[in-house]
Amino acid sequence: RPQESDSADWTARESSDDELLTTLTRTSQGYALRPDYDRDAFKWLMQRVHEKTRYGPLHRRIVCDGQGSPVGWFLYYGRKGECAHILQLGTQPKGKKAVFSALIADARRSGCIALMGGVEPRLMRDLANEECIFVLRGAHVVAHSTRQDVLDALQNGDAFVSRLEGEWWTRLQGDVFEP
Repeated sequence: RPQESDSADWTARESSDDELLTTLTRTSQGYALRPDYDRDAFKWLMQRVHEKTRYGPLHRRIVCDGQGSPVGWFLYYGRKGECAHILQLGTQPKGKKAVFSALIADARRSGCIALMGGVEPRLMRDLANEECIFVLRGAHVVAHSTRQDVLDALQNGDAFVSRLEGEWWTRLQGDVFEP
């Protein structure tokens, strides 16, 4: 059942794969290194992401400004009484506060007790201003490239890399398999 949450400044709602892909593509344009999903690959990825059940159902929202234009999105797994596990979050510069507020409100409504996941380096200061507490829990990215510009983008925080682009979302990473 689609859920919507509203504030005077933003609206968060369920999204289709196509709308999510369009928003992700548009808002990640400012990074030197970013995902370049085609429609079919992204739909396949979203189908696989929905299969993981260990951390609760997948919550996927597009956040729009007061005029209804998308300014960001978030994906997380979460259930009542547990930590929400953020899979991916992205925002346009003007939408940071709206996306953070919408994510926190959505997780609270779902009964989650905290949010956890990787943090985009460009968002650290904004999250700190929202009184978020950070704990480093050994998040790592393993990368190999013969292109120095790719390695530089990763090293300098100019890469849009989330749990969705790695293997964290797969069922092999911390899921329960029923016989």
